[in-house]
Amino acid sequence: MFLERLPGKVVSATAFVRNFGAYARNAGSEPIHILNHGRPAWSLITTDYLNRLAKAGAGGSEQDRVALAMILDTIPTLVIMTDGDLQIVRINSAARHALRVGDEDVHGTSLSSLIADQRYQFVLRAVERVGQTGITETLDVDTVNAPPRTYHVKVERHAEGVAIFADETTAQTLVRDRYAVADAYEDLMDALPGLARGTINARGVIATASQALADLVQTDPVKIAGMRLSSLFHTSVRTDVADAIEKMLNDRIPFTIPAKLQAGGIETMAVMLSAAPHPAHGKHDGAIFLLQKQM
Repeated sequence: MFLERLPGKVVSATAFVRNFGAYARNAGSEPIHILNHGRPAWSLITTDYLNRLAKAGAGGSEQDRVALAMILDTIPTLVIMTDGDLQIVRINSAARHALRVGDEDVHGTSLSSLIADQRYQFVLRAVERVGQTGITETLDVDTVNAPPRTYHVKVERHAEGVAIFADETTAQTLVRDRYAVADAYEDLMDALPGLARGTINARGVIATASQALADLVQTDPVKIAGMRLSSLFHTSVRTDVADAIEKMLNDRIPFTIPAKLQAGGIETMAVMLSAAPHPAHGKHDGAIFLLQKQM
């Protein structure tokens, strides 16, 4: 019943991908709602169509008002629309839920009363600028309430005022920050003398190796990739190293053992070998390893 009342065309994700050009053209006259597991997950709406519906907030037809409300309430994006005086004319379900307000509580009130916290005044200033210049602005906003969230906010002018669109990017921001921390740790390890690192696949074959590892075994990093990690060690410990790697890959338990690295084909070097399964992937995705030269 809900899908039947939803304004526009409802299509499967597969159909949308196969006929993107046609649906993109049709979006100019009606929204295209894309299903994920039988439920509307995304909506393709052109700016022109949104502007036409936005006029419903300023005395348009009842049909357009109902269409605008239904469309906006189906999307996860937070949407707040104002008139030219920055009075709120529309706030969708996602925004009401995030801000913990009812439509009747804020409809017709000033945007400044909704964004009263001084810590978010820069958002209000952006809305005021867009209202004056018509130039779209984007900004990232970190909330101060618990749990903290991050939103990517887009402010643009519509037919009768200004529209604010906010998409939560908390997960993406966390991933980005964790990658940045991981990169910093790698840079730190590469700067420490006698410490080398790399990765192996599920067969114990070296996938990546730091320049420090190549320096320890006195060869080129390109030549190391594709070799079994155990083959870098002296024959007296090679079997023990191979067994430890296999057990780690099977049991997913990190290990640290003393070993003798074969350097330059003749010399041996005392090292500590540590390895751990890659924590972000499945059982057969390999592991990371560290080699520390013993003084």
